[in-house]
Amino acid sequence: MKVFNISFPVKHARKKHRNSKHHPWVTQKFLESSKLKTKLLKIKSSRPTQLNILNYGEHNCSHNKLKRRLKSSYYGNILENHKYDMKKSWSILNGLIGKQNDKSTLPNSFIINDQDEVNLNKITNGFNNFFGDIGRQTADHIPQSRHNYKHYLGPSLGFSMFIEPVSEQIVINTTISLKSKISSGYDELSTKLMKQTIHQVSAPLTHIIFYHWRSTKSAQSR
Repeated sequence: MKVFNISFPVKHARKKHRNSKHHPWVTQKFLESSKLKTKLLKIKSSRPTQLNILNYGEHNCSHNKLKRRLKSSYYGNILENHKYDMKKSWSILNGLIGKQNDKSTLPNSFIINDQDEVNLNKITNGFNNFFGDIGRQTADHIPQSRHNYKHYLGPSLGFSMFIEPVSEQIVINTTISLKSKISSGYDELSTKLMKQTIHQVSAPLTHIIFYHWRSTKSAQSR
């Protein structure tokens, strides 16, 4: 048995994860750069000459720049494609920073009036009372001012803001960004139909929107 163990010693091997899942921004160029980085690291570790250290350092720097550029481009494009979907945009951002909407981490009890409370109805009422009274309680602690609010404002600027008239392209882009649905409202027009016909009706629709806004503004200024 001793001769067998000497002739056939037990060796522990690491399993190679060849089919491991990569990040969605990883490209073939990045994988080749990673392999070269590993190769240069082994050379530097076995023969730490000044040249090998320099070669590894230069490639490691370019490798990290490539990584940042790929991630920035990938997630930038995703956020641009979902810029009209706030829920999806926040989901992407939360995924990047590792923040998950995990409600299982909520505590089983809350302290209400210096007492540990586990009853769900009392906890709910406690939250309602807190958020219902927080505004009034905060306002009660604000000292009264001796001046009118206009005292803190600068001179009035009558022409400080200009609203550009709506353009035909804005009307088209806004309509295309809507979700395609076959349901309709009081006007019996679905968003799917609007998106299919927007290029044919964009000009008169822009005209109607512009004059409606101008007539509303004129009526308010009287």
